[in-house]
Amino acid sequence: SSGNNAEWPLQPGSEVENFEVEREFMTTLKDENTALKQSMLEQSQRIDDLQSALDNTAAVEAELVSFREAKETVDNRLIEFSDKIAMLQKDCAEKDVALGDFVCKTEKLEHLEKDCIEKEKSTDCDSALIPLL
Repeated sequence: SSGNNAEWPLQPGSEVENFEVEREFMTTLKDENTALKQSMLEQSQRIDDLQSALDNTAAVEAELVSFREAKETVDNRLIEFSDKIAMLQKDCAEKDVALGDFVCKTEKLEHLEKDCIEKEKSTDCDSALIPLL
């Protein structure tokens, strides 16, 4: 196909020759027209394909925005939970110290109580022996 370069090819000569040339010219124009129609169909299909790809891209972008928003929400919750965990760990550490202190004091009390009982027993024995003397 020669594009839009087709020019009227009539030359001076017989009518039969001119008719043959005209018929070839019309056939060429018809072929070029058919080629242009095919090209337009292909371009139209390509535009449809590109539009479909664009629509898909827009849908994926919308999903991506939704995913980012969900991720941001999860990240914020994660920060909240991390802060709560840090607070709970601090509370546990303070309670561990207090519990350790309590256990230590309880052991001291038990030891003192045991000592007192031992002293009471020996004092009782001494006071019991006094009348015997």
